[in-house]
Amino acid sequence: MENYINGNLYHNTASYYDYDNREIIKDDLDFYVEYANKTKGKILELASGTGRVSLYLAEKTGRKLECV
Repeated sequence: MENYINGNLYHNTASYYDYDNREIIKDDLDFYVEYANKTKGKILELASGTGRVSLYLAEKTGRKLECV
């Protein structure tokens, strides 16, 4: 526990980010799919992080994403 308190909180918890499966964490995903379906071509996702949104978008739209 001391490592979490004294260290970089993000560095010490990032590996657990995608384990949060509460519905509130997923509420935004369909919004991005709906918006993406109004466009054509590649999708650019800035600050894609762990790919939570990117992977969902790729699966649901079948489109290629460029992630930074």
